[in-house]
Order: sequence, then structure tokens, then C-alpha cells
Amino acid sequence: MGRIALLLCLAVIPVRAEVYRWVDEQGTVHFGDRPPAAAVEPLEIAPNVTGSRGLRPGERELLDRIRAREARQRQARDALPPAPPGPNAATQRRCAGHRLRLADRKAERRRGCRTSRCAAIDRRVDYYRHLIAGECP
Repeated sequence: MGRIALLLCLAVIPVRAEVYRWVDEQGTVHFGDRPPAAAVEPLEIAPNVTGSRGLRPGERELLDRIRAREARQRQARDALPPAPPGPNAATQRRCAGHRLRLADRKAERRRGCRTSRCAAIDRRVDYYRHLIAGECP
């Protein structure tokens, strides 16, 4: 476990390496970690930085505005009173479906049925009544 934590810590440390850029005789641009046979100057590349370090002035202002907006939204959300208990939209849709199917089964039962089919309809009516009594307001 300790080795994994150490590896993760080392993975976030920025690594600085020299990158060389050169153009060959055909005009093709090359990049490499070793200089070619001809002498070239190393290309400076800024390290990959996380967080707010290394930001340009315009980016710093934008980040500050975003953080301020998020703080205002968080304060507004925390100031809201808690939602009253009650069914949410999904529960209301589910209950409406249960009531619709219950009404359909009752109508089917009133139209008449054979004895084996009547027992199945009665079981479904009892099932939907049970669901409605337990889940629906």
C-alpha cells in the first residue's frame, strides 16, 4: 500500500526535460530528446502545472471570477430551505402508471372473463392496489 502511495506522489511531480527542435534539408520539422548531429539549441517547454500556479494574468483573473461565482452559488444553495417531503416526479409518474393499469384491470374484470383468466386479473388488481398503498401518496 505504501509503495502505491509513493508511486502516486511521484507521478504528480512535474518532470523537466530538454526537447530539441530542428528542420532537416527537406524542410521537415523534427522534435527529439537528443540533439541531432548538427548543433541546435534546446527548446524551452513550460512544465505541466496543476492548480493556479503558472497562470498568466488574464487566466488568473478568470479563475478568480469562476471561484467567486461558485462560492456565490454555493452560498445561495445553502441558504435555500430544505425541500418539503413528498413524491418526486419519478414517483408521481410511477404511481400514475400503477393507477392506470389498476383501472385497466378493473375494466377488464367488469367486461367478464373465463374462470382461469379471472383469477389472474384478480391477482393483478391486488398487486396494483398493494403498490399504490405502499408507494403512492
